[in-house]
Amino acid sequence: MRNGVGVDPWLQITHGIGKRDALPLARSLTVVLFAMTAVTLSPPLAALDISGASTVQPVVEKLIPLFTAQGGEPVKLSGGGSGAGVKNTLSGTSQIGMVSRELHADEKLTLKNTVIAMDALAIIVNKDNPVSSLTKAQLVDVYSGKINNWQALGGPDLPLIRVSKEVGRSTLELFEHYTGLLIPDRKKATNPRSVSKPISSVQTSKP
Repeated sequence: MRNGVGVDPWLQITHGIGKRDALPLARSLTVVLFAMTAVTLSPPLAALDISGASTVQPVVEKLIPLFTAQGGEPVKLSGGGSGAGVKNTLSGTSQIGMVSRELHADEKLTLKNTVIAMDALAIIVNKDNPVSSLTKAQLVDVYSGKINNWQALGGPDLPLIRVSKEVGRSTLELFEHYTGLLIPDRKKATNPRSVSKPISSVQTSKP
């Protein structure tokens, strides 16, 4: 069961300025076309490195065969999250970074981006859980620790276990933006599927 809580219009391909030049991915409402080429007077690199958001990765995986079939060089593709995509593009490790959020102001000074699709965020529960919808207020109460039992949401008398993405993932940033909650000590949180603790690990963000 899924409950949509927000739409992120920032599913992007980020290009490093001053590094390997490539035309952006183009899109329509239903079709994403791989319109990337590279022109250079020097010998081509062994592979085009693309890294970043896992939500963009499946799209790019489908486009790579089309690119190589038209004479494009081999592509090395890896995930790691939007933060990794930005970091790798800035450092030159990747020529293209996949990002599922808006670029930060300082990132825009060095990188150029192209929006290719809309990315939705959904809250999910176990398939056997009878709770089929949550209000935004209830979601905030769950992740701030005010609600700790499914019974308070019309479900069974069972403890509620919270799970979230790790710091550095754009999915978490979108969730924080939507709920107004912040995960403290962001630099210390690295477990990709860590269980979110109430109160001690979630605080209300300042307006």
